[in-house]
Amino acid sequence: MATYAGISAFVREHGAKATASCIICKLWLKLLTKLFRLRPWVQRAPYACRPYKAEAVRLANSVGPDLVVDIGCGIGDIVSKVRAKRRFGFDRDKASIKAAKWLYRQTTFGDAALSDAEIVAEKVAAPIDLLIMVNWTHGISFEDMAAGIAKLKQLIPVKYFLIDSINSDWKNSHRHTRDQLSQLGEIHTSMASKEDVRTWYLVRLS
Repeated sequence: MATYAGISAFVREHGAKATASCIICKLWLKLLTKLFRLRPWVQRAPYACRPYKAEAVRLANSVGPDLVVDIGCGIGDIVSKVRAKRRFGFDRDKASIKAAKWLYRQTTFGDAALSDAEIVAEKVAAPIDLLIMVNWTHGISFEDMAAGIAKLKQLIPVKYFLIDSINSDWKNSHRHTRDQLSQLGEIHTSMASKEDVRTWYLVRLS
């Protein structure tokens, strides 16, 4: 949305108010990027400019979780907006976690990845109603992802799993299909993102 054409397209699709909010959030994130030395991708993806993030929150809220965990949470702008009594966000990027702790004091954050199941389970120490993994799982094979979830489930109960599957076959990326995700449990909800880039799957884990 940096170009005039991009701004015009965003205005046509989302309206002037949403566009203004997006621009303000980008300026705010630009400041945060310098303050916390965040990676450039954080600045390019503020909540107000990425409708898929609001879709993730709506899907998360649809199952009414008491405890939600977001692995690969970035600066925590998705998990912090889920209506849950307890919220946890984990990411391996220390700068993002530092910023998340400063931004969202009502959510607990930690330095961990999916492969760090023991760290996640120890930090959460209670059954997980919803596990969120959004906008990064195209970088991991289904086998590795399934193994990571299985390991976490051995340590702590996990009820639902929310994932976005990228529709395009990008180079060096993994597209997780409905058939694959059905191996993890029952597909509770599936829907196409309005951005037409990803398909959402909400899985009730076996």
